[in-house]
Amino acid sequence: MEATAGGVGDDTAAMPGEFHLTLLRGFELRLDGRLLRPCAGEQRLVALLAVQGPSTRSVVSGLLWPDANGPRAQGNLRTALWRLAKLCPGLVTVDGDQLALRHVEIDVVTFARWAKRLVDRGAVEDDDVRTARAASADLLPGWYDDWVVIEREQLRQLRLHALEALARELEARGRHAVAIEIALSAIALDPLRESAHRTLISVYLAEENLSEAARHLRIFADLLHTELGVAPSPQTIQLVASRVPAIHFR
Repeated sequence: MEATAGGVGDDTAAMPGEFHLTLLRGFELRLDGRLLRPCAGEQRLVALLAVQGPSTRSVVSGLLWPDANGPRAQGNLRTALWRLAKLCPGLVTVDGDQLALRHVEIDVVTFARWAKRLVDRGAVEDDDVRTARAASADLLPGWYDDWVVIEREQLRQLRLHALEALARELEARGRHAVAIEIALSAIALDPLRESAHRTLISVYLAEENLSEAARHLRIFADLLHTELGVAPSPQTIQLVASRVPAIHFR
């Protein structure tokens, strides 16, 4: 699946080649397979436009240089745009006050489309399990800009919902072993996420592994008690108690 960041203008014939941008696991920009090495400021400019889409100069400069005054931030932006035009001609389009990327394959956009399809429709395709197995990478690890932290958390939540949706759909299709694997992946990403644990318990119950369901509920209950001093929700407890009436909690 290819994701293209929208741009402005129509001089596509001037494009020197095909850009590929990786933001999951870290920043990597390639042109026709050749690795490009923009400096930190230019990397942040490209990443911001890739994740948030087209934006104005004032918004971009304010997000990238929040500690600089307006003229200084605008000057930094002009420098970054000039350097990118030299290193990556055609990557960033400028139309008056509007900045955008174009003709870029972006891994995080592709991943977000995959995740939203699962969350919105629950339709499983042949490559979904393979994609899910590689779905643990964070957005731009080691970057602590405020906008990156927010986007990273949004992507993490989308990833978790997609994994749960995929596990539930696999359970419905009787593919219990893979559903368990995917549910465990969601738990590994967020060990205190009750909906992920409930999804795993549901798969255990679907394959008639009542002891596994009860055992996992106890493990989760102990974890919640240790970390938060609370018990699982009545919904989660009832899921198991309806099949294993003898189960009890403190």
